[in-house]
Amino acid sequence: MDRSKYSILKNDNQLAEKLKQFCDFEILQEKQNIYGQDFLKYNIEGIVFGINSNGHEYILLADNSIAFNDFDYGIRGRMAENLLEFFELIINIPEWIRYNYIGLYDDDKLLQEYIAKIEKENKIGKHQFEKIQKELCEKLSVKTYDKIYLLKRFCKSAIRDPKWNITYFDPNEYEMAPEKPPINEIKDIYKNSCYRYEKAGFVTKEYSLINPEKMNNERKYLGLQ
Repeated sequence: MDRSKYSILKNDNQLAEKLKQFCDFEILQEKQNIYGQDFLKYNIEGIVFGINSNGHEYILLADNSIAFNDFDYGIRGRMAENLLEFFELIINIPEWIRYNYIGLYDDDKLLQEYIAKIEKENKIGKHQFEKIQKELCEKLSVKTYDKIYLLKRFCKSAIRDPKWNITYFDPNEYEMAPEKPPINEIKDIYKNSCYRYEKAGFVTKEYSLINPEKMNNERKYLGLQ
């Protein structure tokens, strides 16, 4: 992790508060384990270094890339290749999570039109947005970039392999499994080797922050009609 940016935010409460309000990112004073590590198994381990206003996690993965984990709705996956790219994304595009549809990245014109739509919906005025953005960029040594460039980089990180995979217990799969451990052992299995019992109800799910399903009427789906 880029310790300089981490230290700046930990020691500058006003800057950390602006990042929280402007980018929906709150840095944690103490890093913590990923949600569900006592009953979920991740193919790439990591530590939580920040959260959003809903308590969903920003995670530094073991390969130094950054993942987002919305454990309520299952919106999970890689969002940046390193901490610098993470801050470049959330400071330049605080509403980055709204660009998680794969169809946007096939057409620059459609993507630009959608960017304009999101900007119009922004409750922060353009002048105030640019003022806060400039301060955050200066203090964290982050550059401003063209949004299309940043979003395509985000998409590339989100869809590349290896994806961030999670193995969990599925009761329906358990019932259909030809061989299954006693149900009272499930808790212990979670904590040990999920993969060993994959055929007995443990299912590995691949996650990406980019929704891969294309819609028949993309403009209507994106609210452009």
